[in-house]
Amino acid sequence: MVDSARKDSQEGQDQSTQQQQQQKPGFRQRAARNFSLRHHLPRKQQTKMLVPKHKQTKRIFQCVGVGVGAYLIVLLVIPLLGPGWHLLHGDFISYGGWRIPVPKGFYAGKSEMGPTMWKHTLGTPLFNVPYGHISLFSRPHPFACDRDYSRFEKGVTQSAGQSGYQLESKRTISVGKNSGYCLEFTRLSGEPRSLVRCVVENSVVVLFYEGDPRYISDFFAALQGMSLESTKSGSLYQYDGGR
Repeated sequence: MVDSARKDSQEGQDQSTQQQQQQKPGFRQRAARNFSLRHHLPRKQQTKMLVPKHKQTKRIFQCVGVGVGAYLIVLLVIPLLGPGWHLLHGDFISYGGWRIPVPKGFYAGKSEMGPTMWKHTLGTPLFNVPYGHISLFSRPHPFACDRDYSRFEKGVTQSAGQSGYQLESKRTISVGKNSGYCLEFTRLSGEPRSLVRCVVENSVVVLFYEGDPRYISDFFAALQGMSLESTKSGSLYQYDGGR
């Protein structure tokens, strides 16, 4: 019984001490602050950790948006190169002593071998869409039909056949006061689907076409529209690589 009385007395003293501590000034404020720190600090830390992730995601979307915008600009601008070139330079180029028409929708450029003309459609260069490409070269000597035609036909046909092309037609076209001799090739699969190789009598100029069959008519129209340059000055797009 004495031990039980001592135990009850000790518990009473502990309760009295707790009551006295709770009655001290600031005890409740400190207890509330400690509770807040224990229960709310992890949430604040989690929020701080989420802020950089949110910014990173935002930057990723911004980069994707810039990339998509750049692709759209390229898709829209490339088909306008042809009309823009005609607006700035006119409708003809000068090469090898000839005044050569640039077909509508094509634009002219320069390469190490000679002038080039391109026709691009919406979707270039991201998608497999129709295009037309005309190249002009110079022979070492003027073409003479009696001397050079058989070798020209044999060499071109053999080269085209190695790439899977078959001879579609042979054409003789009036080019100014001269004659142009053309070989047209085609294949069922692969790009370009059509090839045309042309030479001009008594001229060093050689014309090649590669691309979609729908633009072959533009190529032949340019070939028939060629004329020898006169002594009169004109606003032609000059190419100084001709021989």
